[in-house]
Order: sequence, then structure tokens, then C-alpha cells
Amino acid sequence: MSADVKEYQCPSCGADLHFAEDQFMITCSYCGARVERELDRNEHDKVSARKQLKTVKKYYDDTLTLHNLQKKRDRAKQRLKLCSENSLSELTLLEKHPYIVFAAAFVLSVAVFLFDTRSVGLRVVSLLILLASLPVFVVQFKKGRDKKQLIDQSAKRLDMTQKEFVKAGDELEKFEKSFDISVIPDGYREIKTLEYMIHVFETYQAATMGECLKLCDEYLAQQRLEDMKRQQLARVMMISQSMKRDRESNAVSSDGIPFMKRGSFAEIVMAKKKADSGRDAGADLMMALAKASADGKNKE
Repeated sequence: MSADVKEYQCPSCGADLHFAEDQFMITCSYCGARVERELDRNEHDKVSARKQLKTVKKYYDDTLTLHNLQKKRDRAKQRLKLCSENSLSELTLLEKHPYIVFAAAFVLSVAVFLFDTRSVGLRVVSLLILLASLPVFVVQFKKGRDKKQLIDQSAKRLDMTQKEFVKAGDELEKFEKSFDISVIPDGYREIKTLEYMIHVFETYQAATMGECLKLCDEYLAQQRLEDMKRQQLARVMMISQSMKRDRESNAVSSDGIPFMKRGSFAEIVMAKKKADSGRDAGADLMMALAKASADGKNKE
């Protein structure tokens, strides 16, 4: 017989009954009586732990869903903001009515032509004005048409983004109304804490929520202690590195020159040798001295 099958006798007819480990109510195949299995302490604790596990797992899944819906709403809000900022302005007067340019040029050319109908020069000027308005009309017409298409596309994109934002907000609001956060006490609702609670009930370390919360308190206290240790170790490392830098900056060589200033010292020596040999009038030496002085002031 399998180890997970329990044998009992029917209290009505005495027939043998076989309960599976997860079965607590059975119907007698002989007399039809409904028989409930009595649980011992260990079985009762496991049943209670499994019930609590379902509760915590559902709360954990709902918490993840809530976070995902919040992120979805935030992303939609960000997209809506970008679309609003990048939306195009309305068409200008010339882009809406490009024929105005041609009409104004035509009126002007007619006026010039009628000023003196016998003058060949005025006729040519009026004709040039009319011809010059044609490319302006074509450019404004094409520009207005293209810009209108872009404005329509931008408006559609903005409208679609607004709908996505409203939908994401409605989904979040609806889920928040159905999500009972009071199932888990405040202070134990972090993802890592919920994962630890699931582990506790899965391993049957606790049978009730109260027992699990006590273990969570110990777990959280241990986590805080480990965080403090990590912070203290980081501070010690920073202090150690700072002291090391100070020692290196104050160290001197056998000739009494600090190691941190040997670069400036070497430049001064080389510049002095060049000045003494006549290869330089002393300009390099002055520059080296000025640089060393500036380095010293910066370090101070």
C-alpha cells in the first residue's frame, strides 16, 4: 500500500476506508455514509500551512500584477507626455491658403501693367512678378500638404496614446478595488518578504500566519544586520583607501623630494640644465617653476 494512503473503518458499517493524504471526506462504498477523516497534529499543521500558502501566493501574484499595471500606466503617461510635447503646430495662413501668394502677385502685376500699358519695361516687370509667384505658390502648397499629413498623423498618435493611458488607468483602478492589501500586514508586503513567507509555508516551518510573521521578523532583522555590516565594511574600505592616499602623498624619497612632486622637480632640473648650457634663455625654467608652484597650491 502506498505510504500516502490512510486506512480507516466506516463508523456505520465497519468497512475499510482508504483516504489519500490530501483527502479528508469520503463516501463509504458499502453503506453510502459520508465519513470525515480525523487529522492528527502534524497533518492539521500541514493542511493549515497549505491554506496559508495559497493565500500568500495569491497575494504575491496580485502584488506583481499591481506593480506591472502601475508600470504600464506610468509608461503610457510618459508616452502621452512625449506625444504632447512633439505634436506639431497648426498650419500657417500661407500653408492653409497658398493661392493667396498667386492672387497677390496677380493683382500687383496687373497694377504695374495698367500703370503704363505702353511701357514695355512695366509689362516685363508685371510678367516677372506673376512668374515669380508660381514657384512660391507650389512650394507653399506642397509644404502645407505635407505638414497637414504630419499633423494628422501626430493627432492620431496622440489620440491613441490618450486612449492607452485612460485604459491603463482604468485597469489599475479596477484592480486596486479588487486587491485587498489588508490580507498581509503592513511591513511584510515587500516582494522579498513575500517570497520568504512562501518558502516558510512550502517547507512547513509555520502553520499559521502568526508563526510565519515571527519568522519574518527574525528574517528582516537578520537582513538589516547584514545591510549594516555591508555599509560598515564599505565605510572602512573608504577610510582605508583615503589613509593610503594620504601616506603616498606624504612619502618622500631618499633625497627628500616628495614622490608626488618628483615630476615637477624633474622638469625643473631639466629646464635648469638647458638654461645653463645656453640652449634655452630660461623660459622653460620659469614655466617649470610656475607649474610646480601651481601644483602645490592646488594640492593645498
